[in-house]
Amino acid sequence: MSKSWGAFCVAILATLTACSDGTASAEPVEPVFANAIEKARAGGASDTQISILERLADEGQVDIGDVQEALEGTYACLDAAGISHTEAIETDIAGVQYVVYDMRAPASLGADTGAAISDECANTHSRFVEDLYMMQPQVVAMQDEYRSTVIVPALVACYQEYDVALEDDLTADQRWDDAFFIVTDTPGVRPGDPTFAGCLYDLMVSGA
Repeated sequence: MSKSWGAFCVAILATLTACSDGTASAEPVEPVFANAIEKARAGGASDTQISILERLADEGQVDIGDVQEALEGTYACLDAAGISHTEAIETDIAGVQYVVYDMRAPASLGADTGAAISDECANTHSRFVEDLYMMQPQVVAMQDEYRSTVIVPALVACYQEYDVALEDDLTADQRWDDAFFIVTDTPGVRPGDPTFAGCLYDLMVSGA
């Protein structure tokens, strides 16, 4: 899931960090759903959001419509606070659909107060369903497949182009992590630079 606050932008470095956390492999269905319910209960989710999570655990999957159902509560909360919002459905490079919603507080409310209210609305009504959607095995498998079949071969091509020794027998996650650390350990590198690190960085940002 994704949401924005005004002209919200995600820093590329933060994005790469999130992608390299080594948690991409799918978990069994039951632990994923049970963990989401546990986190929701501990995190102050509403009874309605917990009820949705429990239903989804029984069904064993989360559809984009389930996310939109949970977001109805978030939007009602935002409306009550005078915070406007828009929603769009987008598709990532791995073919996964996700909801993007933008929230804007009136000037009289103030950016900090508006952000705090919007975070509380999402946490109470939809955040744990949103997170579960992206963590469910079906979605993780699609992302893993794309990384293995598209991203990793492109990263390997960078090694070959710049005649850099390539360690054999690495998993897709390990290959990504190696590229991540090469990029972060190269000061001043920019995506697309005519260098080994620039080649890796370009692929990690563009998704090949």
